[in-house]
Amino acid sequence: MFSYPAELDAIDELLAEYEESGANGEGCRASLLTPYGKGSYEEYYSELEGYADKYKEIDPGLADALLMLRDAVKALNVKEHWSVVRYVGEGHGAGFGLTQGRCYYWPCSAERPEYEGVIDDDEFTSYLYPCDADCWEILEDPTGMAARALSGDAGAAHG
Repeated sequence: MFSYPAELDAIDELLAEYEESGANGEGCRASLLTPYGKGSYEEYYSELEGYADKYKEIDPGLADALLMLRDAVKALNVKEHWSVVRYVGEGHGAGFGLTQGRCYYWPCSAERPEYEGVIDDDEFTSYLYPCDADCWEILEDPTGMAARALSGDAGAAHG
């Protein structure tokens, strides 16, 4: 399970200009850099470093962007910084696909402990859900982000 920065899409587009194998001929292509289906963080970081090495002579800016992406993903995925919350709201999250009684991660980094969304063990990215205090029970909150989000102090969406 990974959290990744918005810059991933732009860097992925730059890389796709060089990597023809990502195209399917219909104008749509699979993402080359989305960290989905990887066996480990290290496998993903190694893949980014491999692309950076491959393009450091051809496009040093792309190589630097790939290494920046690696570092950003590393910073975002320190699980010890993430909050763990239990959804205690009604049924299946009022159409949001949340399961009552199930625990979810709220990822953040120590450098930017802000509500960014929800991750469960079946998803590869975070999704924004309403932060209604009566729908969530905080189990772990090392940065205090979840408490701030639920109190309305984190700029999170409230439904």
